[in-house]
Amino acid sequence: MKPRLPLLLTALAGLLAIYLIAPLIAGVRQIGVADWRSVDTVALLNASSISIASATTATIVIGLGGVPGRAMVALGFLVQLQLTLLPRVSGILLRGEAA
Repeated sequence: MKPRLPLLLTALAGLLAIYLIAPLIAGVRQIGVADWRSVDTVALLNASSISIASATTATIVIGLGGVPGRAMVALGFLVQLQLTLLPRVSGILLRGEAA
């Protein structure tokens, strides 16, 4: 017999999936109505490069050392936060620019 996940864990996994997928769906729906002529390409590329660099660094840190022990919980949160935020959002936040 296969062990079943507790109902609470399944519900939390569903909420996490919605949390991660909903912004993507909302963004896709807005592509057609966006004013692409007003996009600052240089700022977009800068934000994207920062996002890619921070996500790569976070992946390397987690891959090499993991997040061991309770003393590293805050560091683990900050590193994993970069992986969960959308790349555009984290790049803009790191640059300190208003959306």
